[in-house]
Amino acid sequence: MNNQLVKPYERVQLFSGGGSRFGYYLGSYAALAAHDLTPDIIVGTCGGSLSAYLVHLAPDPKDLQALMCSRELYRVITAIRHVAPDEANKRLKLCYMTHALKRWRLSKQRDNGQGQRQADSYERLLNELQQLAMFRIDNEQYWLDELSQFATSNNDISNTDKATPEIAIIASRLYQAPADGLYNEKLVLQELLFTPPCLANLPNFASVWTTGK
Repeated sequence: MNNQLVKPYERVQLFSGGGSRFGYYLGSYAALAAHDLTPDIIVGTCGGSLSAYLVHLAPDPKDLQALMCSRELYRVITAIRHVAPDEANKRLKLCYMTHALKRWRLSKQRDNGQGQRQADSYERLLNELQQLAMFRIDNEQYWLDELSQFATSNNDISNTDKATPEIAIIASRLYQAPADGLYNEKLVLQELLFTPPCLANLPNFASVWTTGK
């Protein structure tokens, strides 16, 4: 098999989680670009996904610096709001935690005839995650629109021929598995990978990703 198909990228940079460390990630990217070592692909997860998105919007370090100093990015950052411990109802949080422990206990009971008698609903689990989250985003549906428009209008068109890293994002979602019956409905937290076409179209990519987790 062609080695280019097996390993389509020579240089990969990882932007892991870390929230406010996005400046460190972007600085390391700019340093690599200054030494002609621009990564072929950037893999982002959690807080690092925002850094990866900024590189996607402004791959040239000069444009990236302007984007980092923009009011648009400032508004994006300030929209991420920490959830105060006393903001959510404490009794409700305790109830959610009890439900989570119950699901964990039932998941350990295999082949003993003690199936879960009450299927969790997608909406209820999402509500739990929202209540237990450490952060929330104001106006989440349009959160990045203004930033994207600013980057598009301010990027230097003369730099479009420069190497632009592809972006892959590791995320997760609640997935409702096929149900055999009323008591077999199952919701699982599934790892989700957003990839560029070059990576997604690799032969056996899905099986490699599954076995590599």
